Amino acid sequence: MKRVIFLSLIMLAMLFGLVACKRTDKVGLIDTTGKIVIEPQFKGVRLLRSEDLCCPSKPLVHWNPKPQYFVGFKFDYIFQTEDGSIYVIVDGMCNLVDTLTIPKFDAILRFTDTLACVKINGKYGFIDTTGKIVVEPQFDDIWDIGNGFFKVEVNNKKGVLNKSGQIVIEPQFDSVDDFHEGLACVKVDEKFGFIDTTGKIVIEPQFDSGDDFHEGLASVKVDGKYGFIDTTGKIVIEPQFDDAICFSDGLAIVRTEEGKQMFINKKGEMVFESQYSTCSFSDGLAMKYGFVNDDIKRGFVNTQGEIVIELQYDFAENFKNGFALVGMDGEIKWYIDKLGNKVNDSTLQSILDKEPLTPVDEKYYSLSMYDKYQSPFSQWWEQLFHTPNYGYVDKTGKVVIDFQFEEADGFYDGLARVKVDGKYGFIDKTGKMVIEPQFDHATSFKNGYALIGMY
Repeated sequence: MKRVIFLSLIMLAMLFGLVACKRTDKVGLIDTTGKIVIEPQFKGVRLLRSEDLCCPSKPLVHWNPKPQYFVGFKFDYIFQTEDGSIYVIVDGMCNLVDTLTIPKFDAILRFTDTLACVKINGKYGFIDTTGKIVVEPQFDDIWDIGNGFFKVEVNNKKGVLNKSGQIVIEPQFDSVDDFHEGLACVKVDEKFGFIDTTGKIVIEPQFDSGDDFHEGLASVKVDGKYGFIDTTGKIVIEPQFDDAICFSDGLAIVRTEEGKQMFINKKGEMVFESQYSTCSFSDGLAMKYGFVNDDIKRGFVNTQGEIVIELQYDFAENFKNGFALVGMDGEIKWYIDKLGNKVNDSTLQSILDKEPLTPVDEKYYSLSMYDKYQSPFSQWWEQLFHTPNYGYVDKTGKVVIDFQFEEADGFYDGLARVKVDGKYGFIDKTGKMVIEPQFDHATSFKNGYALIGMY
């Protein structure tokens, strides 16, 4: 019964984003060679950590009963000892923090190079890396819209800030989309137009809807039909389609009044009709899927609509840098080139070197071939009640490090934390144990250091 209650608490914590605090008897610090930099000496440590921040070098602490966050120091780890003291570690050095001198906030949402968005009493503003407020909390909401800009909301009106915290567009629009190719779609009095990064309206709100610019064109809706405009607002493809998706590799997917799906060029001319569903182009090819002997299969077409790789795969991703990942049900995935040929081992290795290895559970890997490993809740729940061995697979699903660990984490600073016979150590991406299992507790590496604990 106690086990069920404990596991239920774990599940609730994961579902609601709570962060577990691990207590160890003595905590110290090691570097990536396993050398002890700070001898285990701190007792009753509660490691304070969170994955919620974009910038891992900035702290976030969960206090009770209400979460509070603070900044003011750049550091890698923060922990609290049994006497209530809080320490920070940066560049292998440990310092005691006087929490009374550090500004506190209800939330820290995100960091740019110089600023962080914070929430105080229900309003959002910005602080710099020292914790000083540089933009007073005054906004009802805030979103990152890319290219160094933030969308802000005041009284249901949207405006834009730059990454320096300056208001470049006063809150005045009903909606503001992300910037693409220097322009963002805005809504004013139920009509859509476009602004530039200075906030100037360059295309007057006049359309029933508007989409992002891609390859110099954006789809707009006029009197229930979709067409395309250029960056001056000139209609270059007359509104005539029931739906339209942005251009990619010179082609856009549209749907006609008769329900036909086709690809058009930038002159609005039909290039080919898509008999089956076809995705947008990437790297000169588009994934296409349809029925083959009553089963849905995937292949690829070129920009003329010609099938260049037959519909034969149960799984396929878009091409990127000349290669695509494909697979069949119940088989390990593999990479193909643009001719449909399986890539050789040396080419495959160069691709996988850029992809992270994934720790997986032996039991569910064998049942689901990794595809369904994390998806069914019932399997996740059942996983709590057995003791699996963990190993690592690459993006194709191939086992590259055998199932042999009691626990296994992702790779950070080139090393992954694993557990063997109740002790934690670290392996490299070949599976070699570079720091022998010897610690009762350990964190993953960050900026060259990991916290370790000894009972």
